[in-house]
Amino acid sequence: ADAAERLRDEIDARWSDDDALMGRIIDPPTAHTDEWDHLADEAADHRARCLDVARRSTTALLAAVGGGGMSLTHPAQRLARETEFYVIQGQSADGRAATLRAT
Repeated sequence: ADAAERLRDEIDARWSDDDALMGRIIDPPTAHTDEWDHLADEAADHRARCLDVARRSTTALLAAVGGGGMSLTHPAQRLARETEFYVIQGQSADGRAATLRAT
């Protein structure tokens, strides 16, 4: 229960960060500037933090359901595979670099 609450709090924090970042992306700098580069880096770092929360959440799910969660027929195993797919395949090189910085 404590782990679930901590993850829920972190997910809420990521949503809050996402809302603030999206507000800045919707009204971006008008020219290619250092501010624009910083915004792109911040977006990549934010995505990496979100993917880390997803990975830790699926790990917690697997720990909660036990060894059966790794069975090919168990939904937890599929969620874990999908999370890892997005961490690696669903990102650009900049996104993977942000994931490495966050690790």
